[in-house]
Amino acid sequence: MREKNNFDLLRLIAAAMVLVSHSYAIFGDPHAEPFTRFTKVGSMGSAAVYVFFIISGFLVTRSYVKGSGALNFLRSRILRIFPALWVCVLLCAFILGPIATTLPVGAYYVHPATYEYLKNMYLDITYMLPAVFYDNTYPISINGSIWTLPYEFGMYLAVLVLGIAGLLNRGVCTLITAVLALLYLFVHPTTIGLAGNNAIIYTEITSLGGLFAAGSMMSFMDLSFLRGKNIPLLACLVVVVFARSKFANAAMFVSLPIVVLGFGLMTSKAGKAVARMGDYSYGLYLYAFPVSQTVSWVTKHELNLYAQMALTFFATLILAALSWHLIERPALMLKRSAPVDGRAVASA
Repeated sequence: MREKNNFDLLRLIAAAMVLVSHSYAIFGDPHAEPFTRFTKVGSMGSAAVYVFFIISGFLVTRSYVKGSGALNFLRSRILRIFPALWVCVLLCAFILGPIATTLPVGAYYVHPATYEYLKNMYLDITYMLPAVFYDNTYPISINGSIWTLPYEFGMYLAVLVLGIAGLLNRGVCTLITAVLALLYLFVHPTTIGLAGNNAIIYTEITSLGGLFAAGSMMSFMDLSFLRGKNIPLLACLVVVVFARSKFANAAMFVSLPIVVLGFGLMTSKAGKAVARMGDYSYGLYLYAFPVSQTVSWVTKHELNLYAQMALTFFATLILAALSWHLIERPALMLKRSAPVDGRAVASA
């Protein structure tokens, strides 16, 4: 089935966009990031995360509706997010950390921050390991990408709750999309007394949640009108035309789901090839930041930006392939084992 669409390809491209976007900051030239320079929709990494959340909303909602109950849905979502994350966190804490720290190894292993980092395994996000990457151009942060995972998993849980309540339908998803979009576009966090981290959380919930809900809403629609390239291309043109205007975010909210799902539902030779290879996007997303930081730490800027970017990409792709074949795919195979009977929960 995955070879009949381009979603694996789009996710791989989005993960690569995150890698490229972060590379500008990690390797010392954040102002050269193309989306930051030429658009008002944020960075290339932000745009890529939007793509991820639209696709997730669409596919995860379909998964629940066509699945075999709430408990099986929850198990599937846990198996998709956590095993690969756990391995990445452990490798960073107990392999990369002792190598890169400026502390004696013994001091590193007894430092409280080493074990604080393990909170990432249950989505309590923390970024530092003791004395690791402190002298990098982008200091301290081990993995600056994983902040999105609590939002992603939280939205899986929202789908679960709506499904159990019998409210997972087109009307409710449309309402949620509209409310979150209006809040994001027209209600600045400071106008409702939010500041600092609370303002950031508000912005992420309304933007990412709104696009996830848009994907969910469209999962209930007849999308046959997207099968030709004309409408997705027109929607893409709208995003590009308004990218530098004050209407950039509004155009993004309206048009980006059409672009993503329009091209995602198409078939292509590249899409089929990526689907046969495996879904490396999550591994690429998880490992790109720590690999970029490691390349920065090792090379000490002796390579130019694009050489460091290329080295990071190929090293991360190897880790992503290993993650898929050794961790993610075997974990997903467990989804095919005897299902948990979740019908009573689903209908409660």
